[in-house]
Amino acid sequence: MRDQHRLHERIMLLGNVPNSEVPNVLVKGHIFLNTSLTEAFCMAIVEAVSCGVPVVSTAVGGIVEVFPKDLVCLAKECTAESLLSCLIETITRIDNDDIIPPHEMHDMVRNMYSWEDVSRRTEKVYMECSPTPFLADRLKFPKSTGAICNVVFKCLYVLAIIVLYIWQCLQPEDDIDKAPYIYHDPISGKETKDNPDFGMSHCRETLGETH
Repeated sequence: MRDQHRLHERIMLLGNVPNSEVPNVLVKGHIFLNTSLTEAFCMAIVEAVSCGVPVVSTAVGGIVEVFPKDLVCLAKECTAESLLSCLIETITRIDNDDIIPPHEMHDMVRNMYSWEDVSRRTEKVYMECSPTPFLADRLKFPKSTGAICNVVFKCLYVLAIIVLYIWQCLQPEDDIDKAPYIYHDPISGKETKDNPDFGMSHCRETLGETH
């Protein structure tokens, strides 16, 4: 389509973009347009809103559950006309300064999504679906395994639990080093540990100029 309509000067194909450069690319635009026909979650719109960029997207899959309406404009249908209507609406809001400030967008995403929160909720779902059985229940192997194999499996299972318990006593979980979060500043190229404000100094600066 780019070649057919001779849009080379208006459309730039970036190719593969390193993760550290994603914020630099996102903040160059005023609107993030997502035209997916199928989608489970769409991490791309989360990254865009995290950088303070308003999102226009098709309402497919799990996208409708990712953000509230004030953070994303969803097209009612997967058609060019419906997307165009959302784009006009979003552009009008930008011109009238009727959008959430970029730093507030980032803070909202930061409070909505984090690896710790996702892990905690995922673990909760797993525990509700399959609660940890008692040791006696775990030792109930099918009779089809045979009497001898049944005894062998039980002995191996108990031995594994004993070894695991001894290992936890020798090496407690609290003493295991945790991998720190390394923040790569796309501007200076420097790396710092445990920076919670990922890329927002640059996002705020750039978006402040474009908006």
